[in-house]
Amino acid sequence: MPRASLEALARELLCENAELKRRNKEMTRRHEELALRHEELLLHNEELSRRVVALERELAAAKKDSSTSSRPPSGDTVRPTSDDIVKGRKSRSGRQRGGQPGHSKHERTAFPPDRVDRVETYSLTACPDCGGKLRKLNNQSRVMQQAEFVAAPIEVAEHRREAYSAGPNVRFGDRWIPRVPGMRV
Repeated sequence: MPRASLEALARELLCENAELKRRNKEMTRRHEELALRHEELLLHNEELSRRVVALERELAAAKKDSSTSSRPPSGDTVRPTSDDIVKGRKSRSGRQRGGQPGHSKHERTAFPPDRVDRVETYSLTACPDCGGKLRKLNNQSRVMQQAEFVAAPIEVAEHRREAYSAGPNVRFGDRWIPRVPGMRV
């Protein structure tokens, strides 16, 4: 092989060697970067694993009730949030119990008089608050009808509360009507 060819081959090999050294140096640098990143990811993974374990314990404790553990049903109390306590409501809907503003009242139509089996009238002899004299307000009785299942197929009872006034603009509410089991006022 002629000397010029050998020198050209040597130069070519030197260039190739220099390129391989450069690529090796770049790969070594990249390997060190990836090794550091790998260590960071391992530490982050350990932190996340600890957090998952803690959250799973918290979730298991929150889901534990009488249907998922040996706890008695009395232990299934629902604790209101501090928001609910501050706002004075029980549900999270934001609405108060009972009829809502703007909604029409829903009432069952009254039974006709011939379907009423019994009429009970409640009267007062004195003001329940001060014991003073009462004046009867004519034709202003409050009527509440209650249907109950009894030995007969059904009995309809009508409860009448006489209306009284102890002075101007004072009327008595439902608080003095005797309670009958199952009665809603």
